[in-house]
Amino acid sequence: MQLAFVLYKYFPFGGLQRDFMRIALECQQRGHQIRVYTLIWEGDVPPGFEVLVAPVKAFLNHRRNEKLSAWMAADLAKRPVDRLIGFNKMPGLDVYYAADGCFEDKAQNLRHSLYKRFGRYRHFAEYERAVFAKDAKTEILMISEVQQPLFIKHYDTPLQRFHLLPPGIAQDRRAPPDAAEIRAGFRKEFNLGDDDLLLVQIGSGFKTKGVDRSLKAVAALPAELKKRTRLFVIGQDDPKAFQLQSATLGLGDNVQFLKGRSDIPRFLLGADLLIHPAYNENTGTSCLKPWWPGCRCWSRPCVVMPITSPKPTVAGCWMSRSNKRSSTRTWRICSPTLRSARPGAAMGCLRRDGRPLQHAAARGGCDSGGAKTMKLILAEPFKTLWAGLDAFAEVEKLQGQVFRELAARRTLRTEVAGRPYFVKIHRGIGWAEIFKNLITAKLPVLGAGLEWDAIHRLQELGVPTMTGVAFGEKGSNPADQHSFIITEELAPTISLEDLTVNWVAEPPAPALRQALTAELARMVGDMHRGGVNHRDCYLCHFLLDTARPIDARNIKLSVIDLHRAQLRAHLPLRWRDKDLSALYYSALEIGLTRRDKLRFLKGYFRQPLRQILAEQSASLSLMQRKADKLYARKQRYGDAI
Repeated sequence: MQLAFVLYKYFPFGGLQRDFMRIALECQQRGHQIRVYTLIWEGDVPPGFEVLVAPVKAFLNHRRNEKLSAWMAADLAKRPVDRLIGFNKMPGLDVYYAADGCFEDKAQNLRHSLYKRFGRYRHFAEYERAVFAKDAKTEILMISEVQQPLFIKHYDTPLQRFHLLPPGIAQDRRAPPDAAEIRAGFRKEFNLGDDDLLLVQIGSGFKTKGVDRSLKAVAALPAELKKRTRLFVIGQDDPKAFQLQSATLGLGDNVQFLKGRSDIPRFLLGADLLIHPAYNENTGTSCLKPWWPGCRCWSRPCVVMPITSPKPTVAGCWMSRSNKRSSTRTWRICSPTLRSARPGAAMGCLRRDGRPLQHAAARGGCDSGGAKTMKLILAEPFKTLWAGLDAFAEVEKLQGQVFRELAARRTLRTEVAGRPYFVKIHRGIGWAEIFKNLITAKLPVLGAGLEWDAIHRLQELGVPTMTGVAFGEKGSNPADQHSFIITEELAPTISLEDLTVNWVAEPPAPALRQALTAELARMVGDMHRGGVNHRDCYLCHFLLDTARPIDARNIKLSVIDLHRAQLRAHLPLRWRDKDLSALYYSALEIGLTRRDKLRFLKGYFRQPLRQILAEQSASLSLMQRKADKLYARKQRYGDAI
């Protein structure tokens, strides 16, 4: 087939442009002829490509676009093609690659009402309507399902015209055998010491990519940390305004701006943190790179704004959560077959006769929840009490006994409609705190969502825990996101820490000790086998029901305080051992016997003791050392740890 591609501007470093080039090369490899219409072409022209740069000029961008469309239409009338594939929205396309979000939705929600009176709005609205209108014929290749509901909302686009493509990343991002040497050479080239911390932000269009946010975050770091932190901003854009901002913030040599370049893998491998706090982005493909198995920068932490992270696209990092929640998460891609799947999948949407073919990845429906920046779940009595009201304002009005009051988090006990509840309100911790946590290898707590997800996972696993009755989350920026969770109070109860505080002087009945040990082992074992690690796994976070007399036959434990929990399909040994070490440390002063420890291990692992001691000897030794270390720190610093 003779295929024609059209895009307003090609340069080697843009995400849309790189996707275009990979797809066009894949089409050429499969025997098709390639013609390209564009306004600007920068870089080499691949052999066999016919690149036509439109000889048009105009003062305004949208007028230049219109002239390109007219010039291209005239050329196509003389030299027809089998298919016309566009990477920008315009009339006459057979296939549109949806790299950009919904213009009409932005115009309605992010612009002043007067914006619609200008020619720029009319141009882009008309061009978008030409692609997505209900009676249009253009087939749409979606790279993010987040935007799909918006197009359907504004244009009533038939679902069958959408074809969702899997994510992709170039094979040259795989780590070479000498990856460690490359990193060392890179850091030497840029005079980075072993203690220096390098942040990298990649993306052309500095305003959209949120470079101003990155500069403010670096400026807000503690003095000692900021002193050894450097930020490289890489992209094809004019950095003058941001250089001035950097100077105003007093960052000096902390920040360096670099033009777009082809050796990005070196920067990713040499960096300690990739950041991508974009204001508006469809997918944020660059965020795939540090989290792809075998990637040059595999294991590098990555910070992204949720709006850039639709769930099938961005590889998981510290913000990973349950796959039921998409609007504010990043996600891990597990299938290695997706590493360069997008070009082939796009090609798979065309028959040889030029007609579109439904790709296997196309969805049978859409979830409009993915496009929202607010989530609200209310059960009674809050569903009735807050009907028609702003739940986020109402939760701030709740009064009661305050257990924790921080700038970013508030925990209190309250009574509503005569029943007791616990309320946790999260108000955002700021980018500086996020960066500080990540740089010190800690996972920041961004909101109430982790606890809400963990509660439901534990309930599915049969591990007794709290009952959530209300959850709210709004805002796409994790640094200032507002969220809350309300749970029913577990009462009357006593924590295992308080229950066991006098066990050395007043040992409990052997049957009670054995029953508590067995139930605790079962709960923690089921929690870990279900992919949940607590991260604060101490005796104080296990509550014993005291509604009935405490007796070995009436043991009912519940686990609480899950705001730092992590959820995975399979729990890594590292996190399992951390939880177990913390639990053992918290029990060091309650008079545990060797028999108690063995009974716990047998209940936890559900294996014969001989097998446990043989197979888990290394882990058990590590747990003992970690617990002893925690205990020694407690002796030096008290409860401050």
